[in-house]
Parts: sequence; structure tokens; C-alpha cells
Amino acid sequence: MPALESSIFNAIQCDLTQYSNFVETGTFLGETIYSVEPFFNKLYTIEVKEEFYRNHIEKYKGDKIKFYLGDSGKVLGDIIPEISGKTIFFLDGHYSAGITGTGEKHVPLYEELTHIMTLFKEDAVIIIDDLTMFGRGPNTTGTSCDWEDISIKGVINLVTPRLTNRYTLPSSQAKNDRLILHLKALD
Repeated sequence: MPALESSIFNAIQCDLTQYSNFVETGTFLGETIYSVEPFFNKLYTIEVKEEFYRNHIEKYKGDKIKFYLGDSGKVLGDIIPEISGKTIFFLDGHYSAGITGTGEKHVPLYEELTHIMTLFKEDAVIIIDDLTMFGRGPNTTGTSCDWEDISIKGVINLVTPRLTNRYTLPSSQAKNDRLILHLKALD
């Protein structure tokens, strides 16, 4: 759940100046979306908890960020048709206990990836946060957040038809906490 530091863009293995859009699932306190705003022309962020969503709508005075309320496993499919051009997706829309919100599932990652794979036709870089949580949950590690059905194999199986590169990068919490996936455009 750590915010995405803009310094991560130096480690991503492509020319990021070619990417004009940034899509985030899980706005939470807004640390990520506000810190990366200067680097993109259009930004989209989805938050499931109405309190956080309303706070951002009231706080933000610019015109580059579009805020959406709802379950990212569903809403992402609604907004992808609005997006054109190469895009970076930061997938962090999951329940993390405490004050965070939850949708139908604690971790709608597979649904988010399915929307990207079926609806988004251009080149994309996907940053999946909290890789160290994959496979954990109430039955395996006693944590309240349910990641038990989420695996690297499951993710790779979903994106394989378009996958051109994959690697991990650190977060402020763990060494290999972010999975980076490069997807080619659909023909």
C-alpha cells in the first residue's frame, strides 16, 4: 500500500516520455496521483471508499486528474474506452484493513487485468503493487486481507498474449514488492 514514488519511473525499462496517461486503482489518500501529476497529460484514479473520493473532489482544483468512485474491478472497464495513447497503469486498488475501503472482492486484480487485456488496445506498462502479499490471507497467514487466490502465475497467464517484458522493483516496504509488466499494443 505504499505510495508510488515518482523515482520509480527512472527504473522502468522504457521511454516514459511516450506515455501520456496514468491510471491508478486505489486513490486512498492521494499520495501517488498528486505526486505523478506533473509527468502526465491525463490521469485517472478510482477509489472505492466514498469518504476518500469526496475529499479528493473537494481538494483538487486542477484539470488533469479525473476521479472515479467505485469498485476498480468494475469501474476500470467503464473508463478504459475514454483513454487513448500509451498508458501506465498502477494497480493498487485493494483492501488493506484499517480505514481502507473494499469492493466486492478484497483484491480485484484479476478483474482489473482482464479489463486492460480486453479493452485497452495500446502499449501499456502495468505496475502491480504489493507483490509480497500474493497468496496471503486469513487461511494462510492470518491476515485480514484476502490475497490467497492471487499469484504471479495467475497474473502472467492473463497477460501472456501481450507481454513483452516483466521484472520486479522495490517499494519502501519490500525489495521485490512491485511487479512491472510491459504490454504491446493489439494489432
